Amino acid sequence: MSRHDDFLRRVESEAEADGPEAVAELNAFREYYRIAHLLATRRRELQWTQAYLSSLAGVHQSEISRIESARGNPTILTLSRLSSALGVALCPQTVCEERPTRHERPSLTRVKV
Repeated sequence: MSRHDDFLRRVESEAEADGPEAVAELNAFREYYRIAHLLATRRRELQWTQAYLSSLAGVHQSEISRIESARGNPTILTLSRLSSALGVALCPQTVCEERPTRHERPSLTRVKV
């Protein structure tokens, strides 16, 4: 077991100890890092520079750099432009769909995709 694995287990344990909100936040970060890794890996597979991808997708190179290093907070439109230029589909592991409750107040339900 690596130090990285040990670190991840500690983070997961801390999130579980802090409750459902902390676990949800950790899962959101995992999804973000997964998407950033997917985009960066695909760009490298195509042997494209960030500047070249920028010209194809209409997204600033500096924004691509921030996304790939997991320091950015891209919009859905930005992710859509990048994924389209790279020829990949970004499929979230879970999505939320609204469903009315008895009290006519929308709640969110997780749906596995």
